[in-house]
Amino acid sequence: MELIVDFNPRLNYGRNSPEIKKVGQLGWRIESGANIFALRSDVGLVSAAKGLSAKFRLEAGDKIAFSLTLSAEGPAVLPPLAWVGVRVQLSRTL
Repeated sequence: MELIVDFNPRLNYGRNSPEIKKVGQLGWRIESGANIFALRSDVGLVSAAKGLSAKFRLEAGDKIAFSLTLSAEGPAVLPPLAWVGVRVQLSRTL
């Protein structure tokens, strides 16, 4: 199955379209005042109109991880992106 994922964040109740910066192995970053949002993925995200986009194919049993992290204070702590890390993080939220 071919999938397209678009990430088009809007801040300030939809009024602002933030700048999204590529930060190497750490993925993509949005800075908003003292807050930092970090987006990482197992698939390559590319700049698109006011956001990011990825187009990829999934076969039966494939797993793809996306992680959006908000850091409101101190240095940002980015959890492991590998599927095992994502599964652990999800188990903590349910």
